[in-house]
Amino acid sequence: MKRVIFILLGLMTALTAGAQAVMLNPNPGKVSEKEVVLSVYPLDTTAAAMFLVDRTEVAIRVDKPVELRLEKPIILDISAITYHRVKILKDSGWDELAHYELTVPEADRVDNIKVVTYNLVNGRVVKTKLSKKNIQKKKLEDKLVSYSFTAPEVRKGSVIEVSYQHVSDNFLVVPELKLQREYPINFATASFDYPDYFTFSKQKKGYIEPLFTETYPMLRELSDELPKYRIVSHRYSLADVPALPQESSSLCPEQYRVSIKYEVKSASIQNYLNKLYSMEWSDVDAQILDSPIVKQCEVKGKFLDKFQSDESDAKAAIAQVRNAILNDVKWDGTYTLVPKNVRDAIKEGTASSATLNAIVASTLNSMGYKAVPVLLRSRDKGVVSEDFVSADAFTTMILKVSPPLGSSFFFDAASDCEYPDIINPLFLVEMARVYPQGGFIVPYWEQLTPKASATSLLVVDATIQPDGNVKGTLSLRAQGEASYQLRQARKDLKDEFLAAIGDQTTFKTLSFEDQTEPYAESAGFSLEFEQETADGEYIRVRPMIVANFHKEDYPAGQRMTPVDFLVKDNVMFNYTLHIPEGYEVVELPHTKSIRPAGMDMLASCRASIKEDGSVSFGFSFQNNTLQVPLKYYDNLRVFWERLCDMSENTIVLKKK
Repeated sequence: MKRVIFILLGLMTALTAGAQAVMLNPNPGKVSEKEVVLSVYPLDTTAAAMFLVDRTEVAIRVDKPVELRLEKPIILDISAITYHRVKILKDSGWDELAHYELTVPEADRVDNIKVVTYNLVNGRVVKTKLSKKNIQKKKLEDKLVSYSFTAPEVRKGSVIEVSYQHVSDNFLVVPELKLQREYPINFATASFDYPDYFTFSKQKKGYIEPLFTETYPMLRELSDELPKYRIVSHRYSLADVPALPQESSSLCPEQYRVSIKYEVKSASIQNYLNKLYSMEWSDVDAQILDSPIVKQCEVKGKFLDKFQSDESDAKAAIAQVRNAILNDVKWDGTYTLVPKNVRDAIKEGTASSATLNAIVASTLNSMGYKAVPVLLRSRDKGVVSEDFVSADAFTTMILKVSPPLGSSFFFDAASDCEYPDIINPLFLVEMARVYPQGGFIVPYWEQLTPKASATSLLVVDATIQPDGNVKGTLSLRAQGEASYQLRQARKDLKDEFLAAIGDQTTFKTLSFEDQTEPYAESAGFSLEFEQETADGEYIRVRPMIVANFHKEDYPAGQRMTPVDFLVKDNVMFNYTLHIPEGYEVVELPHTKSIRPAGMDMLASCRASIKEDGSVSFGFSFQNNTLQVPLKYYDNLRVFWERLCDMSENTIVLKKK
């Protein structure tokens, strides 16, 4: 069957080719010796690798069946052709560029995978092709398939060519066109061709404006029964695109990189398709309200009775329900949007986050609570735009739970680090969509950032020993989001947790007691420590024995993305040093407060000698912002350096 395929030709990029730092022929297979011997990218000499060419060609393809049937007079699919030409410049930092793993629905197909590595061997260019037998195809859960392959013979100096085609019958989902990446790009092009049967809304991201052209070639015709159409051709190109890497405290650099996203607004094809799509959020709501997302949160049945709680306190009841369910159904570690059938999940004994939340919601609803799904896009996946309506705007489902009496809570059943109103910080978003029960209240937006409050109280009681060293106890109590972070750290670090509490060259842990109860709204621990402080005739005591702040957190230099904070922090640190007779205080930390311009942050410390002769040191840090814009980065960096200096203050003593 003959199909109309729209392929972006390399020659169309001639308008911007002159701006390339590395002049080349962008067509596949046209790798020059100059590219293979290239040792450094002149516009970014620190780059471990670069894209010489980065090309994406997306097209909605249209054809007619061999035998025309009025019930299906037209065949549509969407094709995405990817072509990468990558240069390896250094010995490390580029591993992911040689390895590809493509995950697609099992109904789709990935064709024409071609991988060639070019190396300079004994003064001549040698090509090594990837054998088809080294392309691994694997079936996954949820009707997905992965294709994985690794370019052969890759090393410093290699040029890698990778191309493949992804074809899907789901022509309403248009792949995002990306023109900027973690590595610099010498020449980037992207195109989208579609029949004018469709209309689209478009969202552009990034701080660089690509060259854009739009053309409408001559009318085309499939048959007398179908209307004529034109192919709308959108072309984007950029040369010398700087890298936008993952920077410290940047949750989603992807949302700042140059890209274009298309969303179908309408489709009108005679005898086949005549429909309006996501023009309003109400259209998206209608799809979700008719999906398992809502229906599986309202399942009824006696099989849920064993999970119910008769606890009068709402938070305690929710905790009991969640724990009872997790005893029977284990979390599989994945965060998902759409739950599976809750009855099947209970039988199977494992479930994703969405399915666990659906089981909890169904149980709570049977107890007289109102538990409804809340959809959000986790902060590491970008932000939801109210103006750009998209059916795939959300990535995760949690719950909003309203007890028969009292206030509502936001809740996620999956992780044992969570509790009502204490959830994964990545879920604390500006815009979450709530889907209430019944048809009287329409879905609405809810802001979760007010829940981003974290409070930590550290108390140290220490005493100078006869040998001049310090012994004492440290206790930490974490509440709100700080309790989530502490639990997560214990879970992730396991046996290395003690070493991560503080710099072990500063103190030695003598004993440790975990004071965190399973699944509670606070967490904490206490430990006994010993600290070497003697320095000749002086004793130098650093009261802040736990290292919370580091100057390398925000280095000098150009910053590409805003700084994200997971939570709004409130840290309080109280230190008491008991001093035996025979010592005198030579120096105390200065009392001071610092505040950065343009940000709602404050740090302060104070020190004094009490009536009993002991030294009291207090430190506090408050951060009431979740993101610092680029224009204030230097202010943040200077503030952070002063904050680190403040936290490194010492108390100096000597014998009388």
